[in-house]
Amino acid sequence: MRNRFAVEWPLSLLALMCLAPLGFAQSSVTMTLTGAGSNILGPAYVGPYYATIGTETNVAIICDDFADESTVGQTWTANVYNVASLGTGSQTWMQSKGVTLQDYAEAAWLAEQLVNPTALTCVAGANCAGDIQYAIWQLFDPKDNPLQYLTGINLTAASNALLEASTEASDMPLSDFSNVLVYSPAGGGPPQEFLRVTTPEPSFLALFGVDLPAMLLVVFLLRRRRAAATR
Repeated sequence: MRNRFAVEWPLSLLALMCLAPLGFAQSSVTMTLTGAGSNILGPAYVGPYYATIGTETNVAIICDDFADESTVGQTWTANVYNVASLGTGSQTWMQSKGVTLQDYAEAAWLAEQLVNPTALTCVAGANCAGDIQYAIWQLFDPKDNPLQYLTGINLTAASNALLEASTEASDMPLSDFSNVLVYSPAGGGPPQEFLRVTTPEPSFLALFGVDLPAMLLVVFLLRRRRAAATR
């Protein structure tokens, strides 16, 4: 019995190791807005902004909430969600205002472009980060019509970014955006809700491919040990 357990236990551990990254629990953190950057477009500073989140400092964050306000030095409690887990538990502040899961998928795609602009979302001569920021605001707060503050090439670029986000994210499940976190103000805003693009976690299949050979070797050695013990 002891040997049989020793063989089966690594397989159970393997399952836990591979499935762990698929769980996205909500938590709460204290965050302080420490800087708004230096990029101004229209009447507003545009992302990324910077914050202290828990014990992390100088964290780049992206605002998705045009209607509310935050001030540098302000501290608040935020509920943390992974975009991939939205829809499985309590609502974010912006969901309570009517923002949909598809909106979050498009905003997550736009946030990825903002921190790593490509030719897809950048227009020569335009304020690339600013245009993407306004596209996110327009997506989440269309009643306030943030695009009214843009003109010329920046208005065109922001409008194009919205269309590109709709196209690119239309067939992408939320699970494709597990590298994007939502910091939603506990109890609602103000202050504002923010997004954060993190380093992507290894996919389930990638982890399985790395862990499986090692675990199978352990099982093989234990089976040899068991066979030797029964001779």
